[in-house]
Amino acid sequence: MTREMFHAQLDELGDDLEAMCTRVARAMGAATRAMVAGDVRLAEQVIAGDSEIDADRARCEQRAVVLLALQAPVARDLRTVVSLIQVAEHLERMGDLARHVTEVVRRQHPDPVAPRSCSGVSPRWAGWANGSRGTCARR
Repeated sequence: MTREMFHAQLDELGDDLEAMCTRVARAMGAATRAMVAGDVRLAEQVIAGDSEIDADRARCEQRAVVLLALQAPVARDLRTVVSLIQVAEHLERMGDLARHVTEVVRRQHPDPVAPRSCSGVSPRWAGWANGSRGTCARR
């Protein structure tokens, strides 16, 4: 594998992580909205979508392992690949958190999950999640 191929595959891995970041940010925003509104249908969508986030992580890790095995990168390239694996892990955990929040929404329905006093704070959380998606996309 040439260096150009390695960097092209590294770029593809970065693209996969960017897509995963977008999916996770959407899940977090939807989980927040479901929690504030007590929206069980939205909660079910987040729960169902978690398997896609899990698959994204597996795909990213598989790409990274192939890069490590075939190219045996060193120094900066090695640190980059290892960091991307860690990013995928953290994104997947964020998706799990979104799923957990929405499972609480489903379990508590029709009772609200968030106290009324939090209704002004929760939309800001969703905004932060969407802001992080933009940061990830600007890698």
